[in-house]
Amino acid sequence: RILEGECEPSKILALYRQVLQLKQISAVDTPEARELILSGLLIKQQGYLKVHNQIYELIFNHSWIDDNNR
Repeated sequence: RILEGECEPSKILALYRQVLQLKQISAVDTPEARELILSGLLIKQQGYLKVHNQIYELIFNHSWIDDNNR
């Protein structure tokens, strides 16, 4: 969904990388944020975007982002 969807993958991966680095960011209402939420990688909680769970954080890490950022 993230890599093959309608949104530009590089923008989605950049937002996801930012959340991984900072652990949470202020929630934004962008197509990229919506894709990450719908994919299950991020959740919106108390006005912040956060990684949904630790397993996702371990699997979909910085190396995964680098490998898939075309």
